[in-house]
Amino acid sequence: RQNYQRQVALDMANALLSFIDKNYPGSEVGKLGGLGMIIDAISIMDYWKKAELREEGKQAANQMISAIQESGQDINDQLMFAYSALAKFLEADETRDGYDKALQYYEKVRDWNKSVGDEMCAKGVEAAMDRVKSKRDGREVKPCSDEVLNDIRAYYDNCVREMGESSAATLQAGISLSRALSNSVHGLECERLLNKLAIISRRIHGTGHEITLDLEIDLDLCSERRVGMMTDDGFKQYYALRFDDEEGKHVVKGPISNPRKPDEERITTVAVNDIIIIRAPVICHGLKNAAHLNGKVGDTRSFDNKTGRYRVRFEDKSLKSALVKPENLRIAFDLPDEK
Repeated sequence: RQNYQRQVALDMANALLSFIDKNYPGSEVGKLGGLGMIIDAISIMDYWKKAELREEGKQAANQMISAIQESGQDINDQLMFAYSALAKFLEADETRDGYDKALQYYEKVRDWNKSVGDEMCAKGVEAAMDRVKSKRDGREVKPCSDEVLNDIRAYYDNCVREMGESSAATLQAGISLSRALSNSVHGLECERLLNKLAIISRRIHGTGHEITLDLEIDLDLCSERRVGMMTDDGFKQYYALRFDDEEGKHVVKGPISNPRKPDEERITTVAVNDIIIIRAPVICHGLKNAAHLNGKVGDTRSFDNKTGRYRVRFEDKSLKSALVKPENLRIAFDLPDEK
């Protein structure tokens, strides 16, 4: 009964499906509950790492689609659930064929949402389709448009109003919002949101709950401070660990390989101007002409090669973004309290 234990949830779902097949043979509609539970269980496991889980998920989704079609009943919401799951598992295969097939199913889901007037969900699916196309074509994943991001944020805010901030549905909506924020280089907002959601989930649902575990994984990733620099082997990424005030340099560890090889990573110090901040919040310091920005925290949006400065978007919405020299920025390893 402890459905947050992921393998237990999957085993129970398979047991339920076997029970239905044995005691209610030919009941296609009766299978839907068990198949849906299997998909739900696999969806919160590390299916992107394990091909056998993806195959089991695809099999359950295909069986669900067949059962719905053979039943002749108008249960399109469950059909769209199965299409979405199948698309997700196919995308995780990370093959061109998988991406192409995933797009076909995402398209069905998008078109259905449009047909029932759910434009918000349709836009969310379109964002997923853009992500798949970018992966398939070897392009950088495009960030969510401001319109889509605002829709996702509005959906989360509505969940908070209607169901409370600690409900499972609200926390899942918060996870979706945090991922959209991360994808759109809103790292500060993403990290603060994940911190808040993780605290709530640990308190209400417990440390072993599936949502808490998902939040902690996302928070660990969001809390990484990554930088890049040129090496003899080309441009490499490193973890930024801290800033050494005495030397005036960043302490970094790496280079980061894929898959990661921690035993081969080395700790070293590098000058501020020798790194590119890839993913890390920053704090302004030492500014003279714009002294009012000193102590302000923000996200680096891009690096302007012509001026040799970062474009920084500040957390304080009353401040306009600004171009700031690398030597006037420090990586914020611990976020300051929100004011």
